[in-house]
Amino acid sequence: MQGMGKMDMTTMPDRARGTKKMRLKNRFRKNAPELIWRRKVYIHHSEFDNKTHETMNTERLTELIPAEKIQERVTELGAEISRELASIDELTVVCVLKGGFIFTADLVRHITIPCRIEFIRASSYGTHRASTGKVMLDHHHDPHVEGKNVLLVEDILDTGLTVTRILEELRGHNPASLHVCTLLDKPSARTTPVKADFTGFTIPDVYVVGYGLDAAGKHRELPYVASLNA
Repeated sequence: MQGMGKMDMTTMPDRARGTKKMRLKNRFRKNAPELIWRRKVYIHHSEFDNKTHETMNTERLTELIPAEKIQERVTELGAEISRELASIDELTVVCVLKGGFIFTADLVRHITIPCRIEFIRASSYGTHRASTGKVMLDHHHDPHVEGKNVLLVEDILDTGLTVTRILEELRGHNPASLHVCTLLDKPSARTTPVKADFTGFTIPDVYVVGYGLDAAGKHRELPYVASLNA
C-alpha cells in the first residue's frame, strides 16, 4: 500500500483546516514576545536585549494616565499659558531633552502666543531609576534666551535637581521672564524646593514611562503614562 503523502490544504475539509489554524494561533500566543492588554502591558525582554542581564527579565507596565486624559490636559494647559502670559508678544519655549519632546510638541500647538522653540539637554538619571544627584547639561544645546520671555517645558518634576540646575543656567543668560511648565509633578520625591508655574498632573512616588519618558531609553513612544515595575 502506497503512503498517503502530504495532504493538500486545498483538499483538506473546512473543519480540519480550522483546527490546524487554531493550533497555530495558540502557538503564536504562547510564544509571542509581547502581550498587550487594555489596561496593563507586559513586555518580556530576552537576554539578548540587554547584555547585563544573564536571564530573562520581565517588566510590567501599568497604565497610570490614559492617552485621552493627557491630550485633554495638554489642551487645557495651552489655554492656561495663553491666558496667563497674554501680554507677551512672543514666547521662547525651551524643551528639556530628551523626555520633554512629545509633551512640548503637543503643548505649543495649543498655545496661541507666537512661539520660538529652543532645546536644552539635561539628565540626572542616566540608565538608573533613581536620580544620581548630579545633573549633566549638554552645552551643545544652549538656548538663546537673552532678553526673551521663556517657558521651560519639562516632562517630570520630581527631586527638583534638574529643573533647579537648568533655571540657574537660563538665568545666567538674562531672560526677560522665566516660567516653568511640567507634565508631571511628583512632590513626594522633592529634595530641592522648586515649583512649576503650570502643572499637568500630580502623581505618586512611582517610576513612570511613556509619552516621552523612558527607562534606559525604552518606552518613550507609548501614548499614555505608565508605572513601571520590574
